[in-house]
Amino acid sequence: MSHKLNVLCDHYGICLDHHKADSDSRACAAILLRYLVDGADIRQFIRTCSFLLDLPFKHKGIMCAPFIGSVSIGKYLPSGQIEQVLCDGENYGGARPCYYEWVKSLRDECVEYNVTFVFCGTGRRFVKDGKLYKLEGGVQTEQAYKSGLSYQGKSIDFKLTDAWGYPIAADDLYVPYFGERCQSCGMRMICNGCSRCGKCL
Repeated sequence: MSHKLNVLCDHYGICLDHHKADSDSRACAAILLRYLVDGADIRQFIRTCSFLLDLPFKHKGIMCAPFIGSVSIGKYLPSGQIEQVLCDGENYGGARPCYYEWVKSLRDECVEYNVTFVFCGTGRRFVKDGKLYKLEGGVQTEQAYKSGLSYQGKSIDFKLTDAWGYPIAADDLYVPYFGERCQSCGMRMICNGCSRCGKCL
């Protein structure tokens, strides 16, 4: 049997309005509870960021999205392996709120260890100082940028080489282009640049 969410919900008779954040979340919780009731041992599937430190990757980062709850990664940052952390709110129908305090706390942990932190976007529902803001489209990344929460930490040295293994000269490296609207985008710090598609005009 396929383990797709809609297939599992059909199998277990669980109500689902697929691809709606609130419905998908409730359905996942209902499936988990069904497994637990049936006596399933899920401990082997529960992982923390510690497994990331054991992976043999050259560059490592953490993406918290959708950011729908307070997260602490402070104990994983001293290793120096995590080079950047990104977070973004939720953007689907039924989007759950992202709280300013959660973003600020995550950012402060990154600053302590000089790890780049990028607040990509607020999501459709953002709470600050007890007030709920309903944000749509590009305003989400603009507000993330205006918050000033993104932080440029230690630069990442990618050591790029050509097909023969020789280092690529700085003059030959790709230089991203950023248009006028890019200047206030929360994702600019990690973006490969504007493709000049014209959709922003």
